[in-house]
This record gives sequence, structure tokens and C-alpha cells, in this order.
Amino acid sequence: MGIDEDKYFSPNASLSDHQSLFTDIIPTIVFKDYYINANSGFDNSSCGDSISPCKIRIKSQGYIQNLNSYTKYHILTSSQDNSLFTISDIGNLELLGLHFDNLNPNSQNPLIAISSNNNNQIPKLYIADCELQQDSSSYQSTRSGSGAAINADLKQNSALYIQDQSSFTDCVSQSGNGGGIYSVISGGIIKLSGTTFERCLAENGGGIYIDIDFEFEFEFKINDALIQDCEAKADPTKSYPAGYIGGIFLIGTGDYDSSTKTLDFRWMNITGNTAGRGGQSLYIVMTKLAE
Repeated sequence: MGIDEDKYFSPNASLSDHQSLFTDIIPTIVFKDYYINANSGFDNSSCGDSISPCKIRIKSQGYIQNLNSYTKYHILTSSQDNSLFTISDIGNLELLGLHFDNLNPNSQNPLIAISSNNNNQIPKLYIADCELQQDSSSYQSTRSGSGAAINADLKQNSALYIQDQSSFTDCVSQSGNGGGIYSVISGGIIKLSGTTFERCLAENGGGIYIDIDFEFEFEFKINDALIQDCEAKADPTKSYPAGYIGGIFLIGTGDYDSSTKTLDFRWMNITGNTAGRGGQSLYIVMTKLAE
């Protein structure tokens, strides 16, 4: 440090008069991490808690909701072993107007995974006008793992929203449950609207497999969705139950109160689904239906 002679008046010069002796005249660029506030949409360097959650939005150029005047950006993942997106803790991801293919055929992971360790963590996934189209011929018959496209462990208020003509095509969980979507719900939310599942395959629940704990508040609602030509295919060499319900397999524990209307499948169209051992379209298993 030094003192400019023009500012030197006594041995007790103010600290503010001290200046660096060696300075770099070349500007230095410093990158700082920042996030996007899920509530306001503004950049925020301190987001990441329940008050100020972070959100990432990925969309095709020119995407406008409910309009088809743009080209979907194709995200290639067929050489990747790990899940493309893993949403956990309080992560918030939006996927808008995109096209996805499958992971490496040898991968046992879902394309997209959602999970939380406790009820204080509220991850959310929102998908609109996306195509999840996989090459079923590339998968080995021994491939395991449930939910080829989406595997979601949803606790309190964690949410999965899929809408606006999103489609799941040829999604395969050959040795797992839920070809398109597999989810365990204990207080979470799934809402599907304007969504299509076509030619998806799994051991149980060719299109969708859902396991719900009715002791927690939850929602599983489907509106204006098509589940078509999906298949539940059993491996004859396996002893455990498989080959049931080509469309949607829903299993619940605890008592479901029908007055809550948290299960709602109105305007859903299920057609052409098959199962090797029983149940073609929709099958619901629960221990007790509350009065």
C-alpha cells in the first residue's frame, strides 16, 4: 500500500487515502453463479430455500404455449447412461416444446428422475408440448428399471405436471413397472392433461404404474388423455406377478376417501391396450374404500 503525495499531510493519514501499489490495468472478468427465482422469474444469487426456490426452464426457440408454429429442439441422449435430469430437494424444472429420445439401451435409469428425502423438500417437474419418443427396438429384453421415461418419488406437495399435447411413445421398461411413468406417491401430486401414451411396455402397467399411500393428502388426476396400444408383458421364467394391466396399474395402501375426489380420471380415453395375464386398460387395487 502507498499514499499519493497529494494526499499526504501527516503521519496519521486516513486509511481511505491508502492506495494499492500494484494494480492490473487489464479488466478481469469474474463469473458468479446465479439462479432463477421460481416465484418472480428474476435472477437470484441466494435462491435455494423454500421461500425462494430455484427454477430452470428449457424450451425450444420460438416456443409459444398452445401454438405449433415452431420446431421442437431434439435432445439426443441415446449414448448417455445416467438420467438426463434428476430433480431433487427443492428443484423446479420446466421442459417446454422439446423432443427426447431414450438413454443408452443398456442403462437401467429413467430418462427423468424426481425424488425427495423428506416432506420439507418439494421438487417439481412441469412438462408441456414435449415428445418422449424412444426406440423400443434398441432395448434388450433383459432391461430392468421402472419408468423408462419418468420415475417419480413424490412426497408432500412434490409435483409432476404434464400437459399441452405431450406424448410418450414406445417407452419400454421390459423388466420393470410403468413403461412411460412409474411413481410412488406419499403426499405428492400428478396431473396429466392433453397427454398421449402410445405403444409403451412394461411388466405391469404398460403405460403408467402408480403406488399411492392414501394416508397422506395427494392428487392423481387425468384429464383429456389417451392411453393406446400399451402392453404389460410377463417374463415366463419369472415367478413374481407380472403381465398385468396394459394401460394404468394403480395400487394403494390405507383407506381412500372417495369424497376427496383426489383420484379423478374423467375424459380419459383408454383403448387397444393388452396384458399377458390379465387386465387391459385400468386396474385399481386398494385395501379399503372409506365410506
